Amino acid sequence: MRGNFRIRHMTLGMVCGTLGLLNAQAMAQSVAKPGTRAESDTLQEITVTATKREESIQAVPTAITALTGDEIARQGIVQFTDYMDLVPGLAQNNTGAAAHGLVILRGLSTGAQQTAATVSFMIDDVPFTANESLAIGSLLTPDPDLTDIQRIEILKGPQGTLYGASALGGLIKIVSNQPTADAFSGEVHAGYESVDHGGNGYSVRGTVNIPLIQDKVSLRISAYHRDDPGFMQNVTLGQDDTGRASTSGGKAILRIQAADNLDIRFTGLIQNLSVNGSTQVDVDAATLKPLYCQYCFASPVNPVFDTKYRLAGMTVNWTLPAGTLTNSLSFGRYTDFEQFDYTREYGIYNLLLGLPVPANTALVGQLLPAMEKLTEELRFATVRFGNFEGLGGLFYTNEQNRYNVNLTNLVPPTLARAGAPFDNFLISDSSPDYKEYAVFGNLTYYFLSNLDLTVGARYSHNKQTDAGEASGVLNGLTTSTSLFSSSENSTTYLATLRYRPTDELDTYARVATGYRPGGPQLTQGTNVPLAFKKDTTTNYEVGAKGRWLDGHFTSNVAIYYIEWKDIQLNELIGGLQYQGNGGKATSKGVEIELAYIPFKGLTAQLSGSFNRAITNVAVPAVGALAGDTLPYAPKFNGAAVLDYDFALSPTVNGNVGATYAYQGARPSSWSQDPLNLNFNLPSYSTVDLRAGVNWDKYSLELRAANLADKRAYSTTYVGNIFPGQGVAGQAIIIQPRTLSVDVGVKF
Repeated sequence: MRGNFRIRHMTLGMVCGTLGLLNAQAMAQSVAKPGTRAESDTLQEITVTATKREESIQAVPTAITALTGDEIARQGIVQFTDYMDLVPGLAQNNTGAAAHGLVILRGLSTGAQQTAATVSFMIDDVPFTANESLAIGSLLTPDPDLTDIQRIEILKGPQGTLYGASALGGLIKIVSNQPTADAFSGEVHAGYESVDHGGNGYSVRGTVNIPLIQDKVSLRISAYHRDDPGFMQNVTLGQDDTGRASTSGGKAILRIQAADNLDIRFTGLIQNLSVNGSTQVDVDAATLKPLYCQYCFASPVNPVFDTKYRLAGMTVNWTLPAGTLTNSLSFGRYTDFEQFDYTREYGIYNLLLGLPVPANTALVGQLLPAMEKLTEELRFATVRFGNFEGLGGLFYTNEQNRYNVNLTNLVPPTLARAGAPFDNFLISDSSPDYKEYAVFGNLTYYFLSNLDLTVGARYSHNKQTDAGEASGVLNGLTTSTSLFSSSENSTTYLATLRYRPTDELDTYARVATGYRPGGPQLTQGTNVPLAFKKDTTTNYEVGAKGRWLDGHFTSNVAIYYIEWKDIQLNELIGGLQYQGNGGKATSKGVEIELAYIPFKGLTAQLSGSFNRAITNVAVPAVGALAGDTLPYAPKFNGAAVLDYDFALSPTVNGNVGATYAYQGARPSSWSQDPLNLNFNLPSYSTVDLRAGVNWDKYSLELRAANLADKRAYSTTYVGNIFPGQGVAGQAIIIQPRTLSVDVGVKF
C-alpha cells in the first residue's frame, strides 16, 4: 500500500498522521472596473480580451474587473495582495508569504484541505496554473511583479468554454504593455519603504522601448528588484524583521510587424522570489490571542519560500478578409521550495512510534512543487458576415508536474540530523503529468443591431499519470513505488443573450459552465475509489453596464447564482485519507462598481459585493454541515477610491488620493471540522493615502498603506492531525502601516 503523501501545510497532519499510525502496524468587464481617469474630464473606455477578441469593456457580456496601468502605478500596486481588496468577490487563503496561497472568486473554496486551484491565471498569453490536482496548485498564487503592466483582467464565474480546465471559479489575466516601433522611450523608478514594527526596504525598476526597424520591429524590456521589509519576530531564534522578501526579474517582448496584417510577438519573463520568514503569528487555538506578542512566532527554523518563474511565448496574429487567425505557443515553468517547522503537529509521532531521537527533536518539512507547461492554441475569429460572427479553435497542453515532500528529524540548536534511519521521517516524491486536448467554438447571431445571442461549447479530453516513491518512518522504514493513471472527458458550454436598449446601457443574461479535472487516486485501500471525478460549476448571471452623463459616470452590476457539484474534497475512509467527491454548494450574490467624475481632475470609484456561498448537503468526512458557509468566503467586501489631479503651476501637476478597503467576516473552515478548527474571522478595514507631484519628466509619489496600523488576521489554521490533539494555532496577519516614497524619471 502506498499512502497519500500530498502535503499542504495544515492538511499535512491528516495525510501523514493517519499514515504514520497505519505504518506503525491532497479584452474583460462587467461588474467591470467602471473606468479610470483620463486627461479629459470623462472616464476612459477600456479595451479588454475576455472573449479572445479586442472589445470595449462596456460591450463584453460577462462579469469582470479591469485594473488599468494608470491605477496600478498610482496606487503602488506590485503584487496580488495589493489589488485583491479592490476587486469585488476576490479573496485569498493566504499562507504567509507573497505569491503563496489559494485564490478565491465568488466564495468557491474548500479551505485548508483544498489541493487544486479553482481560479486560473494567464500571464499575457501563457496559461500558468497547474490543472493536475496532484500537483497541489493551491499552494501558489501566480504573482509576477506588476512593473510595466497595461492592465489586469479578473473574469468572474466559470470560464470553461474559452479557457478550459480549472477556471470553474474565474480567471485572472495579466496583460503587459506592448512594444511600439515609432519612438524610443523609457522610465526608471526608485522607491523606499518603512513598515511599522519592522524594517525598511527599497525597490528599483526600469522600462525601455526600442524601435529596431522603424514601424516594423520593436523591443520592450523591463527589469526590477524589490527588497520588501519584514516585521515578524522569531522568539526562539531571537530574530527581528523576519519575513523579508527579495524579488527580482525582468521581461522582454520583441514585436515584428512583418506586414500590415501580420503581427508576431515573442515574450520572455523571469522572476525569482525569496522570503525568509512568514507573517504567521502563533496564537491560542481557542481564542486566537497571540502566545508571545502581536507579531511573534516561535520556531527553531524560519519558514522559507523560494519561488522561480520562467515563461516564454510566441503569438502570431494574421488578419485576413474573413477574420483573424491567431496561433499562441507558450511554455511556462515554476519551481518552488517551502520549508516549515512541523514539530507541533508531528513531534508526537516520534513518541508514539518510540523513535530513539532526543526529546527536543524538531520535525522540519520541505515542500517542493514544480510545473512545466507547454501549451499550443490555434484559433480563428471571424469578422461579422451577415447576421453571424464566430470563433473556433484547437487547444493542447502538456503539463509535467512534481510534488516532493521531505520530513526530517533535526536536533536543535545545530539542526544536525537525528541518527539514521530515524532522521528520514518521510520522503515522498510524486511526478504527476497531465495532457489535455480540446476543441472549442462560439457563434453569435444578431437578431437586431442591439440584440444578439452567443452560444458556445468546448470538448476536452485529458490523460493523467502519476509515478511516486515513498520511504521513511511513516512508510514503515521501507521504500515503495507506485504508478497510477486516469483519463476523462469534459464538455462545457455557454449561452449569452445581450441587449442594448440605448447607446448608454448594455444588458446581458448568461449561462456558463466550468470544471476542474479529476485524477488518479494515490491512496489504496478497501472501499477507496481508484480515481476521483471532475467537479463542475454552472453560473446563471444577469448584468447591466451603463455609461452615463456623457462619460462622466459609469455603473456595472451583476447578479449571479452558481451551482457547484461533485466538489473535490480530502476525505477519510478507515483511517486513510483520499481525494474524493462529496456534496454540493451554491454561491449567489451581487457585485457592483460605480465611477464618477463630477468635475475635471476628481475621480470617485465605489465597488462592493455581497456573496452567500454555502453547502447544500452535509459531508461528515470533512465536518461540513448543510448550510455551512464555504471557508474564506466573506459575505461582504468592498472598496472606495478617491483621486484628485490638479495644477500647481503651468508646468507642475499634483495629485492626492485615498483608498478605503473592507473585508467581511469569514469562516476559516467547516463548522464541525475536527482538525482545522473553525473560527469566524472578524471583518476589518484599511485606509491608504497617497500624494504626488509631476513636473517635466519627473515624478514623486508618497504613500501610506494601512494608515491606522490596523491589526487583523486574513487566515488562520489549527493543524491538529487527530481530534483533540490541542495543537497551537497559527494566524496570518495583514501588513502593518507602511510608508513609502517613489521617485521616477521618463525619457
